[in-house]
Amino acid sequence: MSIQEKPDFREEEISSQQVADFLKAHPDYFENHPELLNQLRIRHHTGAAVSLIEYQVHSLREQNAQLKLKLRELVSVARINDRLSERVMRLALTLMETSGVEDALALVDERMRVDFNADEVVLYLFDDDNKLPDELQLCSRGPRNGRVEELFANLLKTYRPLCGRLKSEQLEYLFGERADSIKSAVLIPLGRHAGLGMLAIGSTDPNRYHPGMGTVFLKQMGALISTVMRCHLS
Repeated sequence: MSIQEKPDFREEEISSQQVADFLKAHPDYFENHPELLNQLRIRHHTGAAVSLIEYQVHSLREQNAQLKLKLRELVSVARINDRLSERVMRLALTLMETSGVEDALALVDERMRVDFNADEVVLYLFDDDNKLPDELQLCSRGPRNGRVEELFANLLKTYRPLCGRLKSEQLEYLFGERADSIKSAVLIPLGRHAGLGMLAIGSTDPNRYHPGMGTVFLKQMGALISTVMRCHLS
């Protein structure tokens, strides 16, 4: 074969897999043969055939757009977390200044509505032996009996905050006549193994609280409120 002649490759002589294996073994092949880049054609998702370079440029642009979107999402989450951190800190500072349990309960109700956009707030304390002071008016109370264990089994077994849409029986137990207006809610266990009770935060917006939301700040609020409540009740 002379230098001017083109090699006569037959399809049965070399397979696409062999070509792929060769290119993998020689990743710098196109650096030595740059003229081939504009000759190769790849079917684009639009249906048009484009050169390898054009295809790579388009792919890089798509990747860049995805990375920018991901970055914006991360920045948005960071800003939300910053605001939540500030609100939890403000809650902690103001709770430390409360003079008694009723004062603390009133503050929790106010801060949940103002800083955390709650439409309804219920602080439910377990009172198996009727040891809670009779003057407590700003909370609900009741025994941690079989009914409670059945209704709130997930919360009382995992001791983790729950977010999303509660069952109608759970809503009625916590929010009473206001249950029909609650479309999404957060349940936060209070005390070690939820021994003190639970904080229920309800919203009329079905998308306000959802299972995919983070619970780190909710756990912090639960621990904070539990500590203050125990201090005032001791």
